[in-house]
Amino acid sequence: MERANSTSFAIQTQIWDTHIAELAEFLYQRLVLPQGGSVINIQRTTFENEHTLSFRLIDPQGKWHLDTEIKVGKTVEVKTTPSDETRPPQQVLDRFKDDIFIAVELFEEQMRRRTIYFAWNEGTKVTSEKSIFRRKRVLDKILFQNMIFLLMLSLILSIILFVLLQPIFGIYVPVALIAAQFLMVLAAPNLISGGADWTVTKQNPNVHILMYMVPPEEAQIFRQKLSKDMLRKIKTEIYQNTLAL
Repeated sequence: MERANSTSFAIQTQIWDTHIAELAEFLYQRLVLPQGGSVINIQRTTFENEHTLSFRLIDPQGKWHLDTEIKVGKTVEVKTTPSDETRPPQQVLDRFKDDIFIAVELFEEQMRRRTIYFAWNEGTKVTSEKSIFRRKRVLDKILFQNMIFLLMLSLILSIILFVLLQPIFGIYVPVALIAAQFLMVLAAPNLISGGADWTVTKQNPNVHILMYMVPPEEAQIFRQKLSKDMLRKIKTEIYQNTLAL
C-alpha cells in the first residue's frame, strides 16, 4: 500500500527494449554508486524485462531518509517516500528528481552518439547521393535549412536597393522589389528541395532509413577503425542486397 507522503512520476524514454537492462545498470552506476555510504538497503530485481532498483538515501547526520523505487522499462517510473519524522529538505528532493531526469537524458544521448544512420532514396544510385558525413557549408545552412534567413537577407537587400535605385527609377523600384519577393516566396519549395540531401518525387516518394546502434564495448573501436569510405561501402552493399533487388 502506497504511503500518503509518497511521490510518483514517470519519464518517457526513447530507447529500444533491448537496451532497458543497460539503462537500469546506467542508473545504478549514476545514482547509487557515487553516493557511497549515503545509500543503504540496495535491491535490484528483474521480471519480464522490467528492472527495479530500490534503495534508501540517508542524511549524513541521520536526520532524515528517502526511500526510492525506480522501475526501468520503456517508461521509467519513480516513487519516492520521505521519512515521516523529519522530511528531507525540498532542495534535496528537487535535486534528486533532477538527477534522475538528467541521468535518463545522458543515457539517451549516449545511445544517439552510438547510433549510425544509413538512408536511401528510391530510384537514386547510392554513389550519386550526398555523403552522410559531409559538413554542410555555411551557405547551405543559410539558404536551405531555414527560409527565415533567406527572407531576412532578401529584406536587407531590398532596403539597400530601394535606397540606391529609388532616386533614379522612382516608383518602379518598390513595385519591382515587391514582385521579386513574391516570386521568391513562390519559388521557396524548389529552393528548399534543391538543397536537400534526397530528392523526393511522385515517382519515388520514399526515403528508407536504417538505424544501427553500436554496442557500448565496441563503440570506440568502431569509431577508430571504420573510415568514411568503409561506411559508404557498407551502405552500398546493403542497398544492393535490399532495395536494388
